[in-house]
Amino acid sequence: MNNTYRVVKATTSPQNVSTSPHDTCLKFRPMDYKKLAGKRIKAAREAIGLTQVAVAGHVPGLTPSRLGNFEQGTRYPPPDILVALSKILKEPASYLGGLDDDPSLEALARKYVRMDSRGKDTLHRVAESQPPAYGAQPEIKKDAS
Repeated sequence: MNNTYRVVKATTSPQNVSTSPHDTCLKFRPMDYKKLAGKRIKAAREAIGLTQVAVAGHVPGLTPSRLGNFEQGTRYPPPDILVALSKILKEPASYLGGLDDDPSLEALARKYVRMDSRGKDTLHRVAESQPPAYGAQPEIKKDAS
């Protein structure tokens, strides 16, 4: 992912770019935020097996064509649409919109529940192989006695 950033006024559309350091209420978004959001929206929709028509039918003001524009990264969804999509797709709006890099723990738990036993075993082995996070408390194991 491209880590080049531009400054976008939070109160205007993402196309209004400001380079002034004196502007207030600014948000930083990656240059490719529309494509990132589109990929996440499409992946979340496909993960739960919904079509664009089905999703658009549950969001006022959203057509399948408009949803397609969001998913292709040609348009960025406005906040009200993003919040509605997050409720349907069961992912945080900040994650779908490309503002947060981590899906919620709830979303990960839902994916875990849908895994077969082989997938769960693989995930457990990967988790056990990882070093503890910096500053994490060591796991206390009970004696076998």
